[in-house]
Amino acid sequence: MQPFERKQVYIDRDKTIKTLKNITMKKILLALAIMPLLFVACSSDDDPSTADFDYSIDLLYGEWRATNIESIGSIDLTTPLNELYAAPTYLKFNKDGTLEGEGLFGEGTGKYSTREKSIHTSIGKTKKSFEVVSLQATTAKVKLSAKGLGTPLIPDNAGEIIVTLRKNYPRTFNFDFDIKLLYGKWRAVSLEGLPEGAVDLTHPLVTPTYLTFEEKGILVSEGYFGNETGRYSTEDKKIYTLIDKNRLDMEVTALAAGTARVKFNPTGIDFGGLIPGDTKTITIVLKKQ
Repeated sequence: MQPFERKQVYIDRDKTIKTLKNITMKKILLALAIMPLLFVACSSDDDPSTADFDYSIDLLYGEWRATNIESIGSIDLTTPLNELYAAPTYLKFNKDGTLEGEGLFGEGTGKYSTREKSIHTSIGKTKKSFEVVSLQATTAKVKLSAKGLGTPLIPDNAGEIIVTLRKNYPRTFNFDFDIKLLYGKWRAVSLEGLPEGAVDLTHPLVTPTYLTFEEKGILVSEGYFGNETGRYSTEDKKIYTLIDKNRLDMEVTALAAGTARVKFNPTGIDFGGLIPGDTKTITIVLKKQ
């Protein structure tokens, strides 16, 4: 047996430290290199609006108004009369995946997601799925089921419909008066144009009658016109109203900060015997509350 021979091993301390530093630096550089890739991957997963979409997602961002529905025929959703039956409908797609809606597709704030040719929206309890037929800079067409739209213009059994959307559609009012003067609660204080003279509608024996014009075309009625929440729209000097499925057209003859005068045909409205049955036109005086 050979005797055990001891050998001394010498370690170069400076070279070892340098090697360790190089290894550590390479790890740090590698980590820095892959961080942007991880960030992009996470961002794509977290943002539903950037999911796999057959169209440019940037074209979708912004506010769109539904202007037309194609079903059996073509329906213009922007006419004042059709706005009584289908509230002006807007969808605003934000880059963070949130959605702002008004009208037929939901009222309030929600979320949306995209995949291939589909857009799925959720606003409160209203959920819709759209198939994008075309998407351009200012116009788009989407296909969806008519079921549950909530408008008499399109019955639930109409099947699939195509809706035309227009981006940045102007929010203007076709009204010869300042629309802001109309907003608020008005009390009917007098009936004029009757053979026996004006009728005081503030008399204790007369049913108090109010009309409240809210923004977004909402009309609240109390008294002789009905006790319902309905809709209204404007055109030139006209105010079109829909209360409990009954339509009444009014012509505004004067509108100021505190008083207004409107003319209409009272046929079909029960004023409790205050108006002769053959009366075709009367004027009602309103006072803002």
